[in-house]
Amino acid sequence: MSRVEVNMIPLIVNTPDPMAKVRIVTTKDYSTKTLKTLHTTGVLHVEESEELKPVDKEAIEEERRKIGELLTSINDILAYMPKGERVSLKEDVEVIYTKPFDEVDREVRLLCTKLSNMHRKAKSHQTQRRG
Repeated sequence: MSRVEVNMIPLIVNTPDPMAKVRIVTTKDYSTKTLKTLHTTGVLHVEESEELKPVDKEAIEEERRKIGELLTSINDILAYMPKGERVSLKEDVEVIYTKPFDEVDREVRLLCTKLSNMHRKAKSHQTQRRG
C-alpha cells in the first residue's frame, strides 16, 4: 500500500459582518467622546462626512423643533411632581431609548393631557369645596 503525503496549510477564514451606514448626531461637547467610545467597542468604522444637503438641514431643524416641544412637555410633567420624588420606569431605559421618536412623542403628549385633566379636575373640586 502506498502512502500519499499531503501538506496542509492552516487557514482561518474570517468573513466580516454586514455593515450599515448610519449618521450619528451628538452635541459638539460629546462628539469626540462618542466617536472614541463607539470605535473602541468595535461597532464603528469612521469615514469623513460630506456636507449635508439643504434638505437634510431642513429635516434636522424640524426634528430639533419637535424635540424642543417634547422637552417642554416633559418639563411640564415634571413640574407636577414634588421635588425629590423618585419615579420608577415601567420599562428598561434601553427600551425607551430605542423607541421611535414618534412613539415617545405620543406617549409624552398623552401623559401631559392626562396630567392636565387631573390638575383641572383637582382645581374644580377645590373650588366646589370652598364655594
